[in-house]
Formats: sequence, structure tokens, C-alpha cells
Amino acid sequence: MARDADERQRLGRAFQVGGARYDRLRPSYPIDAVRWLVGSTEPLRVVDIGAGTGKLTAQIVDLGHAVTAVEPSADMADQLTAHLPDVAVSHGSGEATGLPDRSADVVVYGQAWHWADPVAASAEAARILAVGGHLGLIWNFLDLRDARMAALDAASHDLDQGSTENSSSAKSVGAQFGEPAVREFIWSLPTSTRDLADRVTTRSYYLAADKPGQQHLRELCAETVEREFGPIGDTVVEVPHRTIAYRFAIG
Repeated sequence: MARDADERQRLGRAFQVGGARYDRLRPSYPIDAVRWLVGSTEPLRVVDIGAGTGKLTAQIVDLGHAVTAVEPSADMADQLTAHLPDVAVSHGSGEATGLPDRSADVVVYGQAWHWADPVAASAEAARILAVGGHLGLIWNFLDLRDARMAALDAASHDLDQGSTENSSSAKSVGAQFGEPAVREFIWSLPTSTRDLADRVTTRSYYLAADKPGQQHLRELCAETVEREFGPIGDTVVEVPHRTIAYRFAIG
């Protein structure tokens, strides 16, 4: 279900806190997906918008590219700078990055395009992209084809309107860009049952909930993980994921 602008802004503001927890509990991306998203082995100027704590930023830096991070949350940006002190950070947004015209070869959003106003963010990406550049969008998901993952996803969304496939927001990219190339990557992540249960605490709908609502989600997700995977603790289990990536060439 698509979120309206007010709901998008309300949930997006929830990420003003919780950066350390997000950094610890959220996964990075399959490296093959990151290579495909950037699209070149030659060093490029990459702008990572909604960079958060630097999950995607770090992977792109490791591939040899020069990255500028754009992150409106000071709490998230502090985590990024602690890990990546040499990466320049703009405290802008997808709609107003504060970066110069034609200053990027690639603009990427990791788990973030669905928080942006698509009209303004498309125009801003087109403004800062050099001729021949592209916009890359990427999302990680639990693989809901696995019944255990579907049960955990349902538990984590118990207080809201149900699971939203955030990658569907890729359809809102503006006419400045052509039709996208799309790739799906199937993978699994070794995760402790404790961290799997706690991942709900990094979600916008959890952060935006009141204290009783947060406690309810923590307890329900812990019960679900225990039922589907075993006791909550340090035991490591394989957690099925899928990653969807899009590349939009600028027109």
C-alpha cells in the first residue's frame, strides 16, 4: 500500500533516533548487487542519498569509488562519520542535496527512495547527475516466499496496515529518466535469533509507535522468532533475503 506524503514524512522523521541500533541490526547488501547498482569498475563520483549509517556507502567506497553521503538525520550521520571519517556528508535531503550541478556520475538510494518526494527528488537527481549518469535504487527484504519470514513480517506489521513493498515506489521516478534495468538477488544472512527478533526496533513504524506499541511489537516478534527458529539468544540461523535493484539512465 502506497503511503501518502503526510504519512511518509511522519514515519521518515522517526529515524532522527536509533542510529546505533540501526547500524548494528540492519544488513548490508549483497556485494554483487552493489557492483551492478553502480555499474562500473572504473572509479566514479557516487552520491548516496539517505545514506543512513553508511551501510551502502561503505560498500561503494570499498569498490574504489568516491562517495558523498547525503543524510538528513544527525543521529544517523554521526554513525556514518564514525565508521567512514573520510566520506564527505551533506545534511541535505533527496529533494535538496546542497550539492553542485553535474557533480555525480551515479546517484544511489539504499532503502530510502520511498521516503523522498518523487517529483522533487527526481528533479534533484537529474540536476546533480553528469551527462551519461544514472540513478540507482536498491532495497533489501526478507524473502516472504519462506513461511517463517512471512510470519515474522506479519508480526512486525501488527500495528500498521500491513507489509509495504517499498520497491514499488521505483515506479514514481520522474520522466527525466528512462525505463529501468532491474535485477533481483537471492541470498541469506547468518543472524542470531536475538538480532533477528530485535530488527523490528529499527523499523520506522516501531520508532513512531508509543511505548506500549513498541513493547507489543518486541514481544510479538520475539515470540514469532522463537516459534519459527528456536530460543532467543546467540544461536545463529540462516535468514532468507531478496534484494531488488534498479538502474535508471538519465534521459
